[in-house]
Amino acid sequence: MGPRVPIHSGRLADLRQSSPGPFPVRVLIPSIAVETPVVPVGVEHHSLAVEIPNDVSITGWYRFGPTPGRPGSAVIVGHVDARSQGPGAFFRLSVLEPGDRVAIEMSDGTIRDFSVAARREYPKTALPRSIFRRTGPPLLALVTCGGPFDERTRHYRDNLVVYAVPIDRSPASA
Repeated sequence: MGPRVPIHSGRLADLRQSSPGPFPVRVLIPSIAVETPVVPVGVEHHSLAVEIPNDVSITGWYRFGPTPGRPGSAVIVGHVDARSQGPGAFFRLSVLEPGDRVAIEMSDGTIRDFSVAARREYPKTALPRSIFRRTGPPLLALVTCGGPFDERTRHYRDNLVVYAVPIDRSPASA
């Protein structure tokens, strides 16, 4: 008999948070006056889309991916607005420019700083899977709705993604 091959469940319900340790609890974006709580989110069972908090003033960290600053792409989602609640936490995300600072407060009280690298809009049906990667250089992806608003469906057509990279604070980079 050959070596045993480990078997892992493919069920979403069996997934665990991929990154042990501190997790994000607050997003701060000084240039657009954002200071919003972050809660862990997973996957909606009916649509298999990333969960988004119901309260538009709260953002959600996709807990099955990396934490901000770790290898891979950390994803934080938030609403742009809601008819019944008004502007959301990411209402002004579309005005961020390369170089703008994004700070993530972690559960252990540390702050992880990022610099906006790019802003892209994608049709909701074409959101790149790469924003959910678990390997490679650290990247922060802030995701909200964007593009034209369809009055008939009451939804935005696109997703807006702001990509940010860690700011190296080591003494050698100072």
